[in-house]
Amino acid sequence: MKSTSLLLFVCICALLFLRACTSKENIVMVDPGDTGVPAVAFQAPLVITKSGKYTGNYKSTDSNIPAVWVQTTEPVELTGCTIASAGDMIRCVSGTRLNIHHNSIYGLLPNTNFQWGRVINNYKPRSFIFQNNYVEHTGGLLIDHTDSTATSVVIRYNIIRNTDKRRDDLFAGEKRPGIMFNTVLNVTGDISWNQFINLPVASFVDDNIYMYNSGGKSGTPFLIHDNYIKGAYPYPLNATYYGSAITVDGDPGTNTMDKMSQFIDAYNNQVISICNSAMNISAGHDIHYYNNTIISSGRYPDGTRSDWFWGGCAIWNASNVPVANFINNTIKGNKIGYVRPGKYAPVPGRQDWVVVGGSPLSVSRGDNLSMANPITLETEKAEWPKWLDKVAENNVILGNKP
Repeated sequence: MKSTSLLLFVCICALLFLRACTSKENIVMVDPGDTGVPAVAFQAPLVITKSGKYTGNYKSTDSNIPAVWVQTTEPVELTGCTIASAGDMIRCVSGTRLNIHHNSIYGLLPNTNFQWGRVINNYKPRSFIFQNNYVEHTGGLLIDHTDSTATSVVIRYNIIRNTDKRRDDLFAGEKRPGIMFNTVLNVTGDISWNQFINLPVASFVDDNIYMYNSGGKSGTPFLIHDNYIKGAYPYPLNATYYGSAITVDGDPGTNTMDKMSQFIDAYNNQVISICNSAMNISAGHDIHYYNNTIISSGRYPDGTRSDWFWGGCAIWNASNVPVANFINNTIKGNKIGYVRPGKYAPVPGRQDWVVVGGSPLSVSRGDNLSMANPITLETEKAEWPKWLDKVAENNVILGNKP
């Protein structure tokens, strides 16, 4: 009887331990190396109704209420803030003119089964600058539509970690890229010198940068350059996944020449360990990817191999653009080493590029430089010091350091 009771006691303890280890709090939180939200004194959510420079610490624990709500079209500057929210961190009325710089921005565990809140939900901005911010565990930035009043959008020098589209029950909600442009047309500016890092299980990002019916102008393309993008993984890690590092896409119903994605140049980016496909052109015209480095060992950071590493790059008419409109798109002059067992592009066990049958444009053999085998986790890790050296050589300061 004593041995039976002891065995029962051990089993109960084991079950309680397993339950604790697999609870929501233990699964969804940020990686163990993160210090979390800093211990500062927070004020109640801020509502901005007039022009000015705003600083302070603002927090919302209600997923329905943003931590900062911009309700004016007058110029607003947010700087020196710590912002934390269970919902959107910053929400805007239409037509804002914002300069958001040198802030620390944190997502909090959502409630009422919302998704992780967005860094900013910015509808039809007139101008937008987002630079030198530190962003941790959020639903990403959304720039949602522009009209004829729009001038420029600049997103640079930021550290963006662990973008997450999950709800608080751990199931995924609607699309959550790290940066999403939704119908942001004819704007100047760039997404540059940002450091994106997403860790397995601690994140669930779609595309790190997603351009949907968006882009620049003839002669002044919108620029996506000199970003370090590491990590895009499914949750759970054996689930289906369709994310990327950079994707240009569009709505099949509005793929006319003037409304589709257009005039985008993406170059000098380091793209590491991205499941599905690292860099894609799926709609639009006059889009060029060049001088990027794309590396994937086909393994998660812990060494586990995954079937969800698909290919390094692709051009294919996924949005059913009329052939006459799907023009002047290229992926050339990039350095690629992307492991995919069972494929042969250009050597066994690699799929540096993907050819999709029936697409009017595609990546061809010889368009890019394929790295020598082997491509390993060490090959991926070797890109980090290169990034740090590049940042230092160009006198770039990342995040919210003064």
